[in-house]
Amino acid sequence: MSSANREDRTERLRVAAAFKHENAVARANRALMLMQSRGEVVNFRTVAQVAGVSKDFLYSQPDIRLKIEQQRSSKGTSLNVPPREKLSSAGAAVQLQVVKEANSKLREEVGNLRQENAVLRGELLSLRRRLVSIKGRHDG
Repeated sequence: MSSANREDRTERLRVAAAFKHENAVARANRALMLMQSRGEVVNFRTVAQVAGVSKDFLYSQPDIRLKIEQQRSSKGTSLNVPPREKLSSAGAAVQLQVVKEANSKLREEVGNLRQENAVLRGELLSLRRRLVSIKGRHDG
């Protein structure tokens, strides 16, 4: 395997790992928002179950960890409030910010994937031209 191929594979693995990480962060944030809006118990175990991530992952993400800890600490003050009324304007602003951040990351990822796709299309076109050229030499 050439070093260029190895570097390409390494870069693709990095991109895939970053995508997997961002996807897990987005799932955790969505789970947290959903659980808050439903008035469900929010803790590391329940968020991990709903999001399909590990508790260790949640603990390792400072923003998510802070949100869960804040929700746990405010639990006692909002027990009798109906779930629809629990979402304050501050909570809505947090949700909006989370959605905007996720959207921004997804847009960036789409842009990166489009660039990668364009490069790969160029390489494919170049290889097809070489193949036609090689076939032309052998046929003639």
